Amino acid sequence: MLILSHGDADGVCSVAVFYKAKQNSKIPVIFTSPAALKDTLCRSMIKRALDELYIFDLAGTRETVRIASAWKKVVWIDHHSWEPEDKFENMEIIIKPYPSATQVVAEYFGIKDGIIEIANEIDTNSIKSSEAEFLRNLIGAIKWKFNGKKELNSKLREISKEIAFKGIEEMQTNENYAKLIQEFNEFIENSLNEVVQKIKIESINGMKIAIYESTKFLPVYAITEKLSEHEEAPFDIIAVICYRVSEKGVSTKIELRTQTGVNVKKIAEMLNGGGHKVAAGATVQELYTGTKIIELIKNLQEEYSIT
Repeated sequence: MLILSHGDADGVCSVAVFYKAKQNSKIPVIFTSPAALKDTLCRSMIKRALDELYIFDLAGTRETVRIASAWKKVVWIDHHSWEPEDKFENMEIIIKPYPSATQVVAEYFGIKDGIIEIANEIDTNSIKSSEAEFLRNLIGAIKWKFNGKKELNSKLREISKEIAFKGIEEMQTNENYAKLIQEFNEFIENSLNEVVQKIKIESINGMKIAIYESTKFLPVYAITEKLSEHEEAPFDIIAVICYRVSEKGVSTKIELRTQTGVNVKKIAEMLNGGGHKVAAGATVQELYTGTKIIELIKNLQEEYSIT
């Protein structure tokens, strides 16, 4: 048995609900992303019995669905908007437009728990409770501290276990977590000054677009919250572009948000990405600059009226 889940707060909470439903935290999990799902699926098949596979909070493609069908039993649960092109008897795909995948997973397994509302708050970026703020910051801090390191997967899995069997309240008393979050918040505070200085603002036929390009890890929610204070806010489109260099070359991670309800998912889909109407993203295996994003938005506005 294997779990593949999105490496964000919603994916971590989805695994926690699954562990709670199964009363078993020993089931292995690999946290990944939609862009890396194909590679993760292929790698996970090596030296492993292909019995049961559970996939949470990850939009699929025709290719990834076909690869996953190699398992004897597949349960694929998501809340992103996508339509499977192929159907397989051994595969159950549940897609519901809920605020979080955690809620879909909980409904499927018949679990009622406070973590559902916490995941909803985090994934819709509408933080109201101290528990949601704590968990968002903790997962952000872990991804920051272990970014690009092998330990990241085990650290996220440990959080899923604690959510399932200890609960957020007990986790909030952990002094090590408090220290890590403090370090992370200080990093964000120092980095946000750079965001304000480096932000580029463009206007396309009345649409206001903010673009931030960097090679540093910084949570998108922190950038969008900072930009809400900008004198030219609200922005119709916010594009956060992060360049990564690896042995395979340069890749570009693009996160898209809106403060006015513009459908940014259409932009992401043109880059083979996806997500939600107000929050979407894509990873491009090349250097994809802010200038290219502007050109893409211009073309989309003319052809499809992305508003």
